[in-house]
Amino acid sequence: MVKVSAMVKKRLELDPCQKEACEIQKCLQAHNYKESACKDVLEAMRKCCENFRSDSKCCSGIHSKSNSQSGLLMK
Repeated sequence: MVKVSAMVKKRLELDPCQKEACEIQKCLQAHNYKESACKDVLEAMRKCCENFRSDSKCCSGIHSKSNSQSGLLMK
């Protein structure tokens, strides 16, 4: 089990989509920045942003699926 620092916990509490944003970065780094290898985590971020857009700074540059073909594009 991975221990999460108090600072990370606080950030997660403040931004409901922080975890998904971090997972995207980890996945992209692990797969040499090939978005096609990270479709599941990108979709999780899109769903989080659909639910928490107004509460999440992480979602400020994300289009909703209805506005983009891939479902997760930067503005």
